[in-house]
Amino acid sequence: MITHNRKVIVFAISVIAMAAIAVRLQSASSAVYSPREKAAYAQKDVVAFVRPGLTVRVLSAEIATDGTISTTFSITDPRGMPLDRTGVTTPGAVS
Repeated sequence: MITHNRKVIVFAISVIAMAAIAVRLQSASSAVYSPREKAAYAQKDVVAFVRPGLTVRVLSAEIATDGTISTTFSITDPRGMPLDRTGVTTPGAVS
């Protein structure tokens, strides 16, 4: 009889613990940034837009007679979305 009561108590404690963990996980915020990180001060849509990594593609390169080098290039994120180097049409400049 004592072992049956012990099993019931252990089961009840397990259910309560799982419920507490589920509530804790649901209430957790999706992104927590410290005040030392720039993302803490950015708008949520800007943080959601940013993907790590850059793809730089050199479209053309020329060397002038005076030794000046000029290039035409494109910058995209890893998924191929074009990025604006100066940040006029996309949130933030590429740096």
